[in-house]
Amino acid sequence: MTRTPSLFRNTFYTALSQGWHMLLAIVLFKVATKGFGPAGFGTYSLAMTLMYFVQMFDDIGINTLVTREIAKDVSRSRVIFGIALGTKILLIPASLLFIALYLSAFHYDAVTTRVILIFSVYGLITSLMLLIFAAFRGHERMDLEAAVAMTEKTLSTSLCTLSIFLGLGLIPFSILFTSSGVLALLLALCILNRRIHPAAVTMNAASSRLLLKDSSAFGVAMFITYVYGQLAIPMLSQLQDLEAVGIYGAAQKLMSFTSLIPTVFATAFFPRLTAVARDREELSRIFSLGLKYLLMIAIPLLPGVFLLSDRLILLFADGQFAESARVMRILAFAASISFVNVFLPSLFGATDHQRLMLVFLAIALACNIGCNWILIPGHSSIGAAWATVITEFLANVISMGWVLKKVVRITEFAYVFKVFFATGIMTAFLAAFPGFHLVPTVLAAVTLYFGILFAVRALSVGQIKTQLIGLK
Repeated sequence: MTRTPSLFRNTFYTALSQGWHMLLAIVLFKVATKGFGPAGFGTYSLAMTLMYFVQMFDDIGINTLVTREIAKDVSRSRVIFGIALGTKILLIPASLLFIALYLSAFHYDAVTTRVILIFSVYGLITSLMLLIFAAFRGHERMDLEAAVAMTEKTLSTSLCTLSIFLGLGLIPFSILFTSSGVLALLLALCILNRRIHPAAVTMNAASSRLLLKDSSAFGVAMFITYVYGQLAIPMLSQLQDLEAVGIYGAAQKLMSFTSLIPTVFATAFFPRLTAVARDREELSRIFSLGLKYLLMIAIPLLPGVFLLSDRLILLFADGQFAESARVMRILAFAASISFVNVFLPSLFGATDHQRLMLVFLAIALACNIGCNWILIPGHSSIGAAWATVITEFLANVISMGWVLKKVVRITEFAYVFKVFFATGIMTAFLAAFPGFHLVPTVLAAVTLYFGILFAVRALSVGQIKTQLIGLK
């Protein structure tokens, strides 16, 4: 059955999936921090960080390219998917070589090494599953992606939580996490075969070379973005210790939950931005709409986290991670800026400016490496946090500056003053009632903030639905 593309539906299902992911990730975070402690959680954080590197070496931007190309011409979906799947299979040895070289260069204890290897396998599994998600996104069937992603997260959280309660240790925990990924991959393949088209593998060197040529800019941009966001963890593991990794990793993990919001927008808006890429007025309208809703969340995020970080750490972890609250307050600056930074690559990719984005990200990466190298030895996790803030700020200034000059214009801006007004009142409320229980305090602050936005007509339910449904 053919469905009419709807940005409202895409956003809803993407938000549903990411929201469920965030909820269960918070549950697992709580259990893992208490069960493993700072050093054990540091091992888990390091393994997850390296897992994403493995995943990227098996992707090199293929997923983003597949979504874009299928969105342009869904009739070629099966051909595009087959070439991409064959290419990913050919890239598996490169991914394994990366992790082998890393473990040869940097030595860890036996448990940490095994956990890293197990999560590396999970990275390869996830790479294949994300390719199927790319096909779903190209067809604008985010509902299918949501079904698989929510199933995997439910399964992995349940099994891993059970393993921690039983005291099985990090290695069984890692095996169960990876097993959940295998089952989710099988489910995704089944849905692809039944609802989109049969999966096929095309092992053709010439086609793979052409695909990699087109995807490489996306891949390198994605790699650099991830490196400057995650480089602090492997550098902390070498320049400090795994406990420092755990302190930083706990703060970073909590702040990473906020990145799910711009990820929802980037995922849902990318096919639509691609479709209108040659119409500057419509492109500007859609981009400005996404930017508006992102800023409405990013602006109050900073004072909210700054005032609540101590209580957030105690709620989601425990006293062993008290130092993480200081790291969170610094990372809150980076998180607010990253709302726009996460969204921008969708615009660069949709308008075929991904190679220029690569240049901007390379500048940010160089900045991040230098800042981490200078700040970590003397300031540990605090220094790593400031390095992240400086990098996100630089990336935003150079990327957004060029976008506004060459690609789009902002079609709406007056709402920003209303957002600052609502943020000021929310901040005053949080500062005035520091002793209240965290959960009702957050709920009251969020209700107050959005209530003010609706009262001053910066938002309305009808406006949101009309704008998003209308983007077809």
